[in-house]
Amino acid sequence: PGTYRIIHSAPSQRKLKTGTLHGNWFRITLETPHPDQVIHILERIKDHVPNFFGPQRFGRYLNNHQIGKLLITGHRSEATTIMRHSHIPMTRRMYRLLEDAYLSYLFNRVVNERIPQTGLLEGDITSRNGPTGPLYGRRLDLATAHQGIIEAKVLSEEELRLSDFPWDGSRRPMFVPLKGLAHRTGDNHITFRFFLPKGSYATSVLREIAKEGFSPPSLSSFCAVS
Repeated sequence: PGTYRIIHSAPSQRKLKTGTLHGNWFRITLETPHPDQVIHILERIKDHVPNFFGPQRFGRYLNNHQIGKLLITGHRSEATTIMRHSHIPMTRRMYRLLEDAYLSYLFNRVVNERIPQTGLLEGDITSRNGPTGPLYGRRLDLATAHQGIIEAKVLSEEELRLSDFPWDGSRRPMFVPLKGLAHRTGDNHITFRFFLPKGSYATSVLREIAKEGFSPPSLSSFCAVS
């Protein structure tokens, strides 16, 4: 369980909706005999962490995206059979979450293809956080040049067209910065904190740390903090 602190509260004149959140602060403590190595990694990635959707997006059995593709491509009977075996409720909201998981999977594929090119390239469609990747939809504008080739390739390998998706589509930053990064170390641990914009996953930051050639450290605490 995490510790939460309310810094400020005030009544709002507007109803809070999905997307109203600006972002989250995270504080993470890693138990590791190599805190200096973690600091080095954080400094290297702080301006461009891959904005992957985290594993929690894909469910307990990591198959949400597979079910989502079946739903999008019209194989609802097969999808509901898997949902039943996976104890997933068959509600309208859950169907959409599963379809979104498939979009997340496709986005992760695009980002993985783009790495190690994290800076701007000719043909990119940009946001304030730099180059963006597709959340595919029927009205989505794909990038051109190098990035456009990646986006079209992923779609082709999935044997899909933009017109197969029942929504318009949007774009999402492929990389995000770790704002407000700070840390302190002990003999066998490091505690660090950072801010991520809404929709970005701290588990993706941990992935970048854990893949760097030493065993994934155990988590003493992992929580969103005010």
